Amino acid sequence: MRSYSLTLAGLCCVALLSVEAVEAADFRVYGRLHAGYAQLDSGQGGSTSLVNDERSNSRLGVNVQHPLGDNIGGLGRIELGFDPTNWDNDEDPINMREAWVGIQGNIGRLTLGRIGSAYKTTGGTGWDPMNATLLQQRRTGGASGGPFGHNSYVDRAVEYLSPTFAGLQLRVQLGLDKRNDEGNDGNYTVGLSYQEGPWELIAAWARDDSDDTPSGESRNWKTGIRYATSEGALFYRYEDVKIRDRLDLAAPAGDDGLPDAAGYDIADLTAFDLGFNTRHHLVGLQQNYASSILWLAIGHMNASEDDFDVTSYTASWTWPLSDALNWYIGYQHQDRDSGYQTGRLNLVASGFNLTF
Repeated sequence: MRSYSLTLAGLCCVALLSVEAVEAADFRVYGRLHAGYAQLDSGQGGSTSLVNDERSNSRLGVNVQHPLGDNIGGLGRIELGFDPTNWDNDEDPINMREAWVGIQGNIGRLTLGRIGSAYKTTGGTGWDPMNATLLQQRRTGGASGGPFGHNSYVDRAVEYLSPTFAGLQLRVQLGLDKRNDEGNDGNYTVGLSYQEGPWELIAAWARDDSDDTPSGESRNWKTGIRYATSEGALFYRYEDVKIRDRLDLAAPAGDDGLPDAAGYDIADLTAFDLGFNTRHHLVGLQQNYASSILWLAIGHMNASEDDFDVTSYTASWTWPLSDALNWYIGYQHQDRDSGYQTGRLNLVASGFNLTF
């Protein structure tokens, strides 16, 4: 699998960066590199540390635009995610984040392919400045995860993105693939946003129409409000989640096959495997100073199973060292009910983000 991904990445780069293609279209190469260190303490006599440079935040992409006429153009994107920690292991260190192509004009944009979901991006991960680090809100109480939550991409789908009209913008994504095993026909995600000055109002929906989804438990929805200026931002977001977020993560083990010496496995501490409905509340405050940024957040997951509620408290400072490079340090405390292996989790993390 690793050699296949490396070959795919090489072919993509060769095709996209050929001289003939560059002469015919406008290209913009962009990316982000992240590496951070974290110390985790379960409060049960066990602790561990890790370096977090996973592909959820390290990426490389190319945006392509090709004029077709007056106010009409073709466009596309290829974006790969990289996990530097797995280059020497069996797990695939590269994944395809986005790959789509389409056309844009005065009446909006129409694209087809693998696309970041409207549910995730509408009032979602962009509202969390610590997203894709261990200080993020998704799967820590304040935000849902999973393929129909804030980890989601829409495969084999068509998307329509409207122009902004009187502050309103609509984004609709439909699954059209009818294959029995891999098809997504009937699935959809919708994002609606309204912006007026510093105020932003959002609503989003996601539906899973697969045959194995229980009736009445096939949709997620959320709504939120945000006030943002050059001095900072304040927001509240609410989610009602009925598409279950299930993870199948193996416990880290030593040479003897037993859990690591800390006495617990990291997967149980940092990820959710939810076989029940959840509701998420998130309040976030960002304060911009002359040379740093303060971020404070309180997230609460209220589960339909009473023993699985989670409340998380996050505080971080970020220092922009240049236009491209920043350094962050932060702390998160998770207070968990008795259904979890650990009742609480304390996490201290620091790292660098390079964006270009």
